[in-house]
Amino acid sequence: MRPATRTQLYVWEAELARRPLDGGLTVALGRVRPWSIPGSTVFDGGQAGYRTRGNLEVGVFGGAVPDPSTLAPSLRRATGGAYLAMQTAGGADASVRYLRNELRLAYSDGPELGRRYEGEALAQISLGGVLDLGAQARASRSEAGTSSLDAVAVDAGLRPFESFSLLGGFRYRGVSVMERDGVASALGGAARHADLTATWELASWLTLSGVSGLMKDLTNGDLRRYAGPELGLPRLFGDAGGVSVGYLEEDGWSAGRSGWVQVLTRRPRFLQVLLRASWFQTRTPEGLVEDELGAYAGISAQLGTAVSLRLAATGRAGGYPGTRPLQPPGTLFGGTLDAALSGRF
Repeated sequence: MRPATRTQLYVWEAELARRPLDGGLTVALGRVRPWSIPGSTVFDGGQAGYRTRGNLEVGVFGGAVPDPSTLAPSLRRATGGAYLAMQTAGGADASVRYLRNELRLAYSDGPELGRRYEGEALAQISLGGVLDLGAQARASRSEAGTSSLDAVAVDAGLRPFESFSLLGGFRYRGVSVMERDGVASALGGAARHADLTATWELASWLTLSGVSGLMKDLTNGDLRRYAGPELGLPRLFGDAGGVSVGYLEEDGWSAGRSGWVQVLTRRPRFLQVLLRASWFQTRTPEGLVEDELGAYAGISAQLGTAVSLRLAATGRAGGYPGTRPLQPPGTLFGGTLDAALSGRF
């Protein structure tokens, strides 16, 4: 939210584009939200490439980067370069079910990081429905000759049995850079993030999961850890839907705990309803306890073969540290309401 601005307009994409999936010339002009260019920001300019029938695409791109806080057109930031992308998909019985490789080589200029050259690569592969691997890395070199590893991300999913799966990820951020897709301010300094989730389907009506994570700020040494279980009853209401319950215990610089109950229904077939109630408790550095209550309701409806509707509402209630939510004095309330109507013609 921008202070003292009652009406806010953010334009993510406004382009005239041609992107044939069966090969040929690909072109996009305007406010481009680029395809197949890993790590590229939204920009005001153009993208042009050529895609073969084997799904190999090479091309160039360039333009001015809008203001990262408001998305207003601006000439203070610019980017341009070349890209390469390849994607293949196999059948259900293939050893390699999915393969994706993308590469970006670019020059960028802006007041935050100055003039520099960037290289970013992305790779994903799915092997036999048992193992999914993904990795992405970005490195840069400034005009002053300083090189750095900006970011690394690694993800892995393992499903050795039909009823058991593991999903884990690791993130490293080496420098403070602007968010690559959307409205944000500069992020913090170097940090590491890791998470691991294990899911066991004990029966068609019962699922048990364990969630854990670790985050460390490499600049000041602050550490945050969390872990907890989640119990799912996906068929508690038969074919209509089910319920899940979860809890997290957290320690480190932001110690506390949280819990939630979620209900998901899928009847009638064109309608999906998600209801979620949450509780958050955080302990301040001074030792005071701060409690918050949250609620979410989401409705998705397919109104026909071409039109869909989505409604979502969120709300949170809390008090000042040392007081309970929904009790005076000083109870704080906040919420959002969002509606989207989509059509394909």
